[in-house]
Amino acid sequence: GSAEISSANYAARAYGISAGMIVRQAKQQCPQLITVPYEFAEYTRAAEELYSALFALTPHVQGVSVDEAYVDVTGLGTPDDLARRLRARIQESTG
Repeated sequence: GSAEISSANYAARAYGISAGMIVRQAKQQCPQLITVPYEFAEYTRAAEELYSALFALTPHVQGVSVDEAYVDVTGLGTPDDLARRLRARIQESTG
């Protein structure tokens, strides 16, 4: 098939495995490679929580991926303050 590696831990990276690599090629490079299936519902839920927390800070959010975004935080506080507020919001929503 044409399944791709979406992420690789450090042990797999030591064998040259990287995101975007075709699984068949990855298993040739590392026969003992263990793949784990996506949990799309969980990724979607986590992404919605992340983006909800970002939009609570500012409407100026540009999504890049399920766990990345560009956020204009100009004038919203110091980086440490913003990180504390964001962490608190995520902790509150996820328990």
